[in-house]
Amino acid sequence: LGESGVLGAGYRPESKGEATFEVEVPDEGLDLKKVLQDLERRYLLAALEKAGGKKSEAAKPLGLTFREFRYRLDKYLKKGEED
Repeated sequence: LGESGVLGAGYRPESKGEATFEVEVPDEGLDLKKVLQDLERRYLLAALEKAGGKKSEAAKPLGLTFREFRYRLDKYLKKGEED
C-alpha cells in the first residue's frame, strides 16, 4: 500500500496464488472493500486488454473460468454505468 492507502500500480504477486507485499494501515484508516474491488477491477481489465478483448482468454491467467470472469467484469462495468 502506498501512502494514500491504495496499492501501487507496480504490485505483482510473487507467484501464482501468493501475494507478498508490505502493508501499512494509514492512521486515518481505509476502505478495504474499495481497495480490494479496485485491485480486482484493474487485474480484470488488464487481462482483458492483454487478451485482445477475448474474455475466455483473459480468464485463464487469472485462474478464473469464463463465467467467473464475465460475472466479475460485468459487476464492475454495471457499477460504472450507475455512477
